Amino acid sequence: FHHTAMFARRLQKLVSSSAAVASRRWQVRPFSAVASSSRFAWGNVEQAPKDVIFGVSEAYNKDTDEQKVNLGVGAYRDDDGKPVVLDCVQTASERIVQKRMNNEYLPMQGLDSFITKALELAYGPESPLAAAKQIAAVQSLSGTGALRLLAEFLQRWVPGDAKPVLMLPNPTWGNHFKVFRDAGFETTTYRYYNKDTKGLDLEGMLSDIKAVPNESVVLLHAVAHNPTGVDPTQDQWKAIADALAERVTS
Repeated sequence: FHHTAMFARRLQKLVSSSAAVASRRWQVRPFSAVASSSRFAWGNVEQAPKDVIFGVSEAYNKDTDEQKVNLGVGAYRDDDGKPVVLDCVQTASERIVQKRMNNEYLPMQGLDSFITKALELAYGPESPLAAAKQIAAVQSLSGTGALRLLAEFLQRWVPGDAKPVLMLPNPTWGNHFKVFRDAGFETTTYRYYNKDTKGLDLEGMLSDIKAVPNESVVLLHAVAHNPTGVDPTQDQWKAIADALAERVTS
């Protein structure tokens, strides 16, 4: 009887407490008010500026014009503006599901078979550099994630106090500047897009590469240049490679 009575009293307390919580009026406080009372002073955190490209997509979604066209984020869309999943992507997804993978943690460098195939795609299956294990590669999360890894690697392992200057194409995706600046690097640009011809400014690009300071890092968009969509031809790539090789050996 003693234990039963004690349990009843505890249950009564719990019910009363729950009722009080349920009847309480919750006050929604602005973030700044909560931040001011926090020991971490979150009120000092500045609102990040909106991304220009995503801003275009937001404007598109708000636009009520039936003839509107989304010129924001580069993605495949159908005539109704809905996302299009390519057949190859759909097939790859189905194969992954059918294999019933175990979702085990990958090694630190990523999935070795994926890295091998990625190198074959980028450099060709007969690449002597890949065969000689002279190309270092790791798996990353997205292109921006890969650049962040590169920035951290350079920051940690480039000898000396003076860090290399990062040369980026003009224009390039806005996040590229932030990734390297947040890692402590100075950034600059090389000429890339010619507005008059709406094509590659090869002469300006080669001139800037030849004038780059020693031990600089030149970032190249291998394909589908963002945001212009202008890619060098095979002959232009050869000229770019020759200019870089000349700087490496000079």
